[in-house]
Amino acid sequence: MSLRESAAGQDEGIEYHGGNSGAERAPRDGMATQGGIAITDTVMRSAATRHTATATGEGWEVSWLPGRTLTRDQATTAMIIADLVGGRGVGHSDDPIWVHLDSWAGELGLSGPDAVVRASEPPGAWEAETGQEPEAGA
Repeated sequence: MSLRESAAGQDEGIEYHGGNSGAERAPRDGMATQGGIAITDTVMRSAATRHTATATGEGWEVSWLPGRTLTRDQATTAMIIADLVGGRGVGHSDDPIWVHLDSWAGELGLSGPDAVVRASEPPGAWEAETGQEPEAGA
């Protein structure tokens, strides 16, 4: 899986790594990487997407799943989906990545297509002023 790398991604002690970089660099300052995602004790980011995951007192919140509190593993899964959608993109239904997307989305209680639609929207898109999610097809 090829993900974009960003030289600008070296802010706040976080290094960004593309999924096929060949060799992941060793974690520094409490940071680890999962594919193209930089993970610290308080935040998960990727150069391929504007979505983030942030630690709260109760768990983790992910920008494309507002109002939900997730475990660290679920937040990592959500960021993997956002990283993939924002970087490589997702092909038609015959793309082999859908097998993985369906599985990852299932860990979040979503279908693969629903997760891709949500992760494709910019942060805040699912927080309508009324507090409701946008209607399908909108």
